[in-house]
Amino acid sequence: MCIYTLFRKLFISEELKDVWKDLWSMQKKIPIIEAHSFVFVYICVFLLRVCPLEKRPSRLDPKD
Repeated sequence: MCIYTLFRKLFISEELKDVWKDLWSMQKKIPIIEAHSFVFVYICVFLLRVCPLEKRPSRLDPKD
């Protein structure tokens, strides 16, 4: 997630939607990441606030 965020901050015009969708689908298996003893990161909140897509997909969940 951190590498994708850095990439998005450096190359603003490129979104890499496939990577974003893969990270989004990862939240089904790992909804919360513990960064420190009392610091938790919700993947969906992180993606929507820190590196949102320019054009939101019609469905956030990718097709199975």
